Parts: sequence; C-alpha cells; structure tokens
Amino acid sequence: MKTYLVLITLFLTYLSFSQDTFNADTYAVTKGDLETTIFEKDSTANAVVLYEYGNSYIEDTSFDLIFNKKVKLKILNRKGFDKATISIFLYKNNSKKERVEDIIATTYNNDNGENTQTKLTKDQIFEERYNDNYTIVKFTMPNVKEGSVITYSYKVISPFIYKYKSWRFQEDIPKLYSEYKTSIPANYEYNIKLVGELKLIINESDIKKKCVDGGNGAYAGCSLARYAIKDIPAFIDEDHMTTRRQLFISHRIRTQNN
Repeated sequence: MKTYLVLITLFLTYLSFSQDTFNADTYAVTKGDLETTIFEKDSTANAVVLYEYGNSYIEDTSFDLIFNKKVKLKILNRKGFDKATISIFLYKNNSKKERVEDIIATTYNNDNGENTQTKLTKDQIFEERYNDNYTIVKFTMPNVKEGSVITYSYKVISPFIYKYKSWRFQEDIPKLYSEYKTSIPANYEYNIKLVGELKLIINESDIKKKCVDGGNGAYAGCSLARYAIKDIPAFIDEDHMTTRRQLFISHRIRTQNN
C-alpha cells in the first residue's frame, strides 16, 4: 500500500509541475514556455504575458527621451491570435515626432517535438496615420499557432523629453511579471501617480549622480525608480464600473513643462 501511495504522490506532483512551468523570470524562451499548454490560474485566458519589461531615461548625448520595451507572451488558443498584432503609438507635434527603432520580434513553436523560430522581417512592419498627433507602427507576428510563444522588443526615441511613457501593469489578459524602470533628471519637477489596487512586489527609488551630461562640465543627477508586480489578473470590464481605469495601474510622470 505504501508503494502505491508514493507512486500516486509522485505522479500528481509531476502532473502539477508539468502544467505550470512558464519562465516568468527572464525574457529568454524556455522549454517550459513552449511545452506548457495550460494556464491554471485562469482557465478562461486565451493568452498570457509571461514577462514584460520597460525602461525610460534621457539619453546622455542626444538628450532624447528613450523608451525600451520587451515582451514575452504565450498564445494559449486561437482566440488569443489577436495578441500577435502589435501597435506602437508615436506622438508628433508640428515638426517634431517620435520614431521607433530596433524592432526585433520572433515567434517560437514546438512542431512535433522540434523547436522552431520565425523572425519578423522589415517588410512585415507598417506605419499608418492615427490622427493629427499620432501615427501607428504595426506588425503581426509570423507563423503564429496555438501554443506559440512570441517575443518582441523595440526602442522609441522621443524629442519630447517631458513626455514620459505611462505603464499599464494590468490589461485584458493576465501577466506573470511586469516591470517598469525610470530615470528622471533631478532638476525636473514631476509627480508619480500609481492608480489601482494591485500590490507592488518591487518599489525602489535611488539617486544617481552625474547621469546626464549638460556640457561645459555641467552634470545633472537622476531620480531612479523601479516598480514590478507579479501574478497580475486580467482586467475585467464590467458595465457597473464607474470608470474603466479604476483597476488599471499606471505610472505617470508629469513635469512643470508638460
């Protein structure tokens, strides 16, 4: 009898482990990311963000505002295919405009036990007008199937140095890990607003001296911040909510000049 109990316990432990072995610690795609097909924390999810990271800072030489983003996402079923289309909104005002560079995107599949990669090509990236102040750079990940893992990263370069990107930790699909870092010149006047009820697992701040070179021997320090949340449920839009944004968490930076 003891032998049977041990075997049953080991089997149940293996089954539980095999159904939830996503790698939420890094951007790298693992065997578990590809082979795991069930998201036990939300059986209704069509896709899940495994890892998400953003970083905003003032570039030391050009004085442009840089925003880097990288995302790793699992497509659980066909209803999640829409998450394979990515839209990047770029702001413009008069003669100035934001631009996006270094778009790198890859679709990973496990085809009959063989792991394959399909990379996005430049001719699969499109730009379209959204309104007078925004254009959209858009692309759809290639070769997406049920069970695919997609990764994409890009850099937005902005001349609008006071227009830091807000960050939405919670969206319409669950996320296992989301992190946002900022570096703001200390001579800016700004406030940070966190909206929502989810708890941060990382909430750090620091000061870095001489992070921006102002020329002629002048330097500015920077206020550094790091925020992260894990196991973020999908946002459910319900009719009785007074405002859709109550359950969204945003990191907004407003300066005296914005």
